[in-house]
Amino acid sequence: MNNEQYVNGASFNKLLSLYEFDRKLRVLLISVLETIEIAFRTHTSYEIAHRFGPLGYKDKENFINEKYHKESLDELNNLIKKSRKGELFIEHHYKNYDGNNSNLGGNRSDSVWFPV
Repeated sequence: MNNEQYVNGASFNKLLSLYEFDRKLRVLLISVLETIEIAFRTHTSYEIAHRFGPLGYKDKENFINEKYHKESLDELNNLIKKSRKGELFIEHHYKNYDGNNSNLGGNRSDSVWFPV
């Protein structure tokens, strides 16, 4: 189809209706997906902390593949560095706790809740 041919029965009102439907569906899905993502991340950090301890993600013995473990930690560190001046929770963490969790009721640095 070239630029001068239109689908039979097409109209601006139908196009606008389709656009509005798409926009409303996207808004509904995003809010549901956000809730699912938060629940998943919460459950994931809870399970990791209870199975392997709050710093279990840092221990290569908890991974099947040592190379994957190193790559994961490197990627995590890079993401934290990039996000430090954009993500509010990371900014808050570094500003108020100097980048560690010692003021959160323990002497653990970067417990599992932080990367998840």
